[in-house]
Amino acid sequence: MKPCEAPNANKTCWNCPAAKLKGNVDFRACGQSKEKLRELKADKQVMIECKRRPELGHFEPTITFEQCPEWESTEYGYMLRDMRVMILGIDGYLGWTLALKLGNLGCNVSGIDNHLRREMVSEKGSHSIVPIKNMEERLQAAKEVLGIDIDFRKMDLSETEKLRRFLKEVEPEAIVHYAEIPSAPYSMIDMEHAVKVQRNNVLNTLRLLYLMKDITSETSLIKLGTLGEYGSPLTGRPLFEGIFPADATLEWEGRKWSMGGELTPRDPVSFYHVSKTQDTFNVYEACKYFWLRSYDVMQGVIFGVHTEEVSADPRLRTRLDVDECVPPNTSVITNFDTRPIKDIENGDRVLTHRGSFKRVTKTFNRPYSGEMVKIDVPYVTEDLSLTPNHPVLVVEKKRKVVDGKNEYSFSEPFWMNAGKLLSQAHEPSSKYAGNLAKYQRAKKLKKKKMSISEIAEKVDAKYHTVWAWFNKEQQPQECKRRKIKDLYLVRPIPSDTEDIEAIDVREETGYGVREGDRLYTPNPANQEKKWGKWIPAQIMVDESFLKFAGYYLAEGSCGEYHVEISFGKEEDKMVENAENSFQRILGKAELIESNHKIKVKVSSKAFARLVNKLFGAGARFKRIPDWGLKLPLEKQKVLIRSYWEGDGWESEKREGEPEFCFSSNSSRLIHQLQLLLLRFRIISSLHKREREIKLSFEGREPYTIDSKQYQLSITGTSARKFARKILGRKIREPERAIEHARWEKEYCLIPIRNIWKENYDGEVLNLEVENDNSYNILGHAVHNCFGTVINRFASQAALGIPLTVYGEGEQIRGFIALEDAMECMVRLIISPPEPGQYDVVNQVSGVHKIKNLADTVARVSNEKFDLDVKIQRLENPRVEADRHPFEAVARKLPGEFGFVPKVSPEKEVTRMLELLTQPEIRERIREKVHLIIPETFWSGEKREADVLEVYQPGTKEAGIFTGKLNTVLPEDIVAKIQASEKTPVKKRAKISANGGDPQKEESEVEGEE
Repeated sequence: MKPCEAPNANKTCWNCPAAKLKGNVDFRACGQSKEKLRELKADKQVMIECKRRPELGHFEPTITFEQCPEWESTEYGYMLRDMRVMILGIDGYLGWTLALKLGNLGCNVSGIDNHLRREMVSEKGSHSIVPIKNMEERLQAAKEVLGIDIDFRKMDLSETEKLRRFLKEVEPEAIVHYAEIPSAPYSMIDMEHAVKVQRNNVLNTLRLLYLMKDITSETSLIKLGTLGEYGSPLTGRPLFEGIFPADATLEWEGRKWSMGGELTPRDPVSFYHVSKTQDTFNVYEACKYFWLRSYDVMQGVIFGVHTEEVSADPRLRTRLDVDECVPPNTSVITNFDTRPIKDIENGDRVLTHRGSFKRVTKTFNRPYSGEMVKIDVPYVTEDLSLTPNHPVLVVEKKRKVVDGKNEYSFSEPFWMNAGKLLSQAHEPSSKYAGNLAKYQRAKKLKKKKMSISEIAEKVDAKYHTVWAWFNKEQQPQECKRRKIKDLYLVRPIPSDTEDIEAIDVREETGYGVREGDRLYTPNPANQEKKWGKWIPAQIMVDESFLKFAGYYLAEGSCGEYHVEISFGKEEDKMVENAENSFQRILGKAELIESNHKIKVKVSSKAFARLVNKLFGAGARFKRIPDWGLKLPLEKQKVLIRSYWEGDGWESEKREGEPEFCFSSNSSRLIHQLQLLLLRFRIISSLHKREREIKLSFEGREPYTIDSKQYQLSITGTSARKFARKILGRKIREPERAIEHARWEKEYCLIPIRNIWKENYDGEVLNLEVENDNSYNILGHAVHNCFGTVINRFASQAALGIPLTVYGEGEQIRGFIALEDAMECMVRLIISPPEPGQYDVVNQVSGVHKIKNLADTVARVSNEKFDLDVKIQRLENPRVEADRHPFEAVARKLPGEFGFVPKVSPEKEVTRMLELLTQPEIRERIREKVHLIIPETFWSGEKREADVLEVYQPGTKEAGIFTGKLNTVLPEDIVAKIQASEKTPVKKRAKISANGGDPQKEESEVEGEE
């Protein structure tokens, strides 16, 4: 770049973040500008120090960037050599892209991120359409491919002391603030999400401003705002760049006021935009009070996937985001039991598809009338019931022939909508289904007085089969079962493992007086004084305790002052084991014999409270504590074995084939045991039996209670595993062992016995689950049911499905491509404002109508990519004007910083579709296509938006209003952009170098999206 051509060439040390402003005068202390100070103290000199060149001592801040050897010329202007830039939110869509660009320019880049964006997208049941790597892999790829070494710390802005230390360590010369929740729909879901957005965005930004004041007051802050702060004024008032221009006036009742220098009115359109607006005021005041310096970037709607750096390697790609249900009685696996989904509450932990128990963050319910997909699977008592759009985790069995033999393997698990799963079903052929037609014909022949032999010959059936039809009334039935041959449902195996060595009785129960390693019963008159006998203050979770736990769950009872376990007189071995366990745990045990039973008993109020708290009291309420589900397998084996010894039995299903069974009156306990067995790769079938029990006591009227008993049965290959792994027996495997379930990595794969659809009219529910965002119904993983408009359109177009326009599509917004936005940020970073200066720039390169953007995306898709894309209008979930004027003023970036937009919507859409139509990425979109339709209305209502109309691109009229971008681009640049927008569309093989832009409305730089 030639001398003086750089837009920031004449900026001075006064703008440089390396300048130490506490020279001979602390300007912040006096609260005055440099010029005002000179007026007040004409005999004084304004002097500074340079942090990079302390040998210069104090000097007047008159050296320009062009003159200073610390500043070097680049294509964007003069840039401070090895400039230290810290990016807050570095893992996000913009943060990662900017980090690579700055690193490639020679900046020393550091950054923090708490991965909240990843969690939010997962919370909504989605994922980045463009696959992205974890941060460790990203950093390694940046080093290998671009030679960039980024200093990253996983940190939240709310972690004040961590951030304070990091700021002191890095001493950044510019801070880019991207660490805010960037989704309007997310902020409108409900109170919790709105509060979360406000807390994260507003309070964390305020915290940052105070830290900058204390540690890095000379640092330039570039904070990302949004053009949405201004709203869309129905008066047509231009969206000035944050502050009214000097010549702006207000006229009212014949009087005029100057508005110059006052903040432009804000009209935020969601709680997210409200948080951004509050940030604007906080940063504005901090610059005024603390003499911080900041650019507040009011960015238009951003779109695209391309910059030179992120396209250099697939591992460097940035994210690209795009913004159903089960009946109320469907059972969901929690960390305590299996319970109806309608009874699940926020905070409950449910088993996810990764085998971990995660917290439920939100429950949803809505009325539903339509088809419900029903799935019959082995090993459970209920059928799965799902809406057709609800994703289910499945695997596909693959076959290949090796040396003349079939070899089988399974795909990685993937999500498939229940409706699509139903479409994969077929009716199996069998002799019974085939005989139905023969039977119908045989009935007609029988009326002709033909013999059984004659009929059998005519219908091509065996004699005894025809005889059974007419003599035993064994009539063949129509086969209604529909199987899916090569798809298996995935049942996750609980994977969390955490050992517990001991239990602190006082901490667990809140009862007792501790003295050293002993816990005493408290004195009734004074709870702080010990009284009576003691038990160990800590009880070891060892083999003795787990044996006791198994026996107690099977045969135990618990009162207020005692715990006892009952055995039959013939169960002397278990009596001995239980007595030894009590002795090792507590040092005491009591044997009580009656006519038919032997009780092993211990009296201790503290121990009774502990047992009640951990394992429950009463047969229907027994349970395994949460930590028991995570114990190492060796410990869980002891628990399972002792329970089976107490309440299980063994039978012979067929010769040489053992069957092991458990029973319990506790639904919670039996489901927990089924989960524990899965960890040993043992599959069990669950059966439920309901019965009435009549009870009568002397002196009382007899009465009846309803009782439910649950039974687990283990047969086949799993029975032999149980004998070997749990009971320690040696057992021979047959030559040919058949098991319906398959085991693959951390999953159990279950075949589908039958799948069909039924009509349903009632309530359906769904859950939001932290991190994994999935849950298990009846043991099978299901998914719970972000982004910008052009990104959404391009994602839909890649699948050839209709583009979704909200309302009339007449809304007008400002837009900018990712590549252009990154250039703007670089130009702002290398041209800092003066101390105490708060400045606003509108970062926008085009103004477009939403429906015209849809036309552009559909046109590019159909003409360049041979797709057949239509447009559909949906009910608008937002509260906004559908038709309105819109004029964005964007003069500073082109006028003061030298920015000229280079990327039109059509050019970037072409790039996007080249990426999104790749098979693997198209499949990622297909997996989440049901999430692209809005389900959160600004009113808080949760439902799918109604389809108002489907139409072909290019068939809609222009509408009443046109958008306008008020800029100061030179006329030759404007003419060049307008000419490129009229370039005819070409096929993909002949795309011109500059792409081509959509046609725009009449304005200096206008257009519609």
